[in-house]
Amino acid sequence: ITFRYAENLHRGCGLSFNCDGTRVEGYTNFLWLVALSLSLHLGGDVMLNARVLGLLCSLAALAGTYLLCRRAHARTAWVPTALLALSCAFAYHAGFGLESSLQMGLLVVLCLVEARESAAEAADRARRAGGGGASDGRGAAGGGASRGPWVSSSALVCAALALVRPENALLFVALSLRRLLSLRRSPAARRAALVWVLTFTLPFLAYHLWR
Repeated sequence: ITFRYAENLHRGCGLSFNCDGTRVEGYTNFLWLVALSLSLHLGGDVMLNARVLGLLCSLAALAGTYLLCRRAHARTAWVPTALLALSCAFAYHAGFGLESSLQMGLLVVLCLVEARESAAEAADRARRAGGGGASDGRGAAGGGASRGPWVSSSALVCAALALVRPENALLFVALSLRRLLSLRRSPAARRAALVWVLTFTLPFLAYHLWR
């Protein structure tokens, strides 16, 4: 079904199962469908392209797993990476041609970005605690220097996962709980939580309004 939608989107028929003007939403993996349709502009068959994209996503998942494990223990990071590579289920889905490989790759990226953002938050809290109240006051008064980014990378990855499979929106709920627990820490933490929620919500709502 996904391949049929991707081919029709590539032909200019829009997101429809048949090129007769009838719009019926029979897919649940929007981002994977769009990726397949875009790959057809480079040539090839949709089945072959799906397998190649799945393999690339799986390789990215392996690389991300290694980088993630290096954060815990650099010397043994290759062990869980090798175990994942030797998994029969991993190998099966790598060449299956469906969205599971993209989902897996994005999940690993989400873990990497979450780990980086958590480390940055911990470092910022330590800096604020070490600087004392007067330093915090100057930082708040200083404006831009103490402000965090206007877009959250982890929220963007989370939104992408929700567009790969709708049930992945539950990740937003789970990760939002962590942000809620940090609301009392500082105004900067509250602002970061608001940015995170908006970064996920705006593209997610835009997609559903477009539907």
